[in-house]
Order: sequence, then C-alpha cells, then structure tokens
Amino acid sequence: MIVFACLYGFGSGAFVSMAPALIAQISPDITKIGVRNGSTFAVISLAVLISNPIAGAIVDAAGGKFLGLMIYCGVVQLAGASLLLVVKFILGGPNILAKV
Repeated sequence: MIVFACLYGFGSGAFVSMAPALIAQISPDITKIGVRNGSTFAVISLAVLISNPIAGAIVDAAGGKFLGLMIYCGVVQLAGASLLLVVKFILGGPNILAKV
C-alpha cells in the first residue's frame, strides 16, 4: 500500500504541476495564460466532482465488484481519445502528423 501511495502521489503531482506549464507553453498570448489555466482546471474540477459518486454507484450496483467500473473507465477513456482525434482532424485537416 505504501508503494501504491507513493506512485499515486508521484503521478497525481505530475498531472497537477505539468498542466499549467503545458498550457503556458502552447499559449501564443502571455496575457491569456491565467484564463486558460482557470478554464482548464474548472473543467477538470467538474469531472473530479462527479466521477467519485459515479464510481461508487457502479461498484455498489455490482455488489462490490470492480468489473463494471473498469469497463466504464475504459469507455470514458476511449470516448475522450476519440474526441481528441476528432478535434485534431477538424483543426489540422486529414494530415495525421499536422501540428495543431
């Protein structure tokens, strides 16, 4: 459990600290970095707020088993990746290697 806690802390720390740095790196206008960081964390906060009750409801409905939750997480990740691909296609055109 200690190893898991250390790995989770390392991963979540990297996620929280890297997002603002990446947003600042891709922002051409330095005056809008704060707005973009705030918007990003506002969207993330909504997802974090609703994800734990949904996960608990899925596990409770399955009688304490996590298979339904694993399937739900996989479907949500696939949906997110698909949306990213759609946005990349809309902004960058049919060239997969185009920078957006």
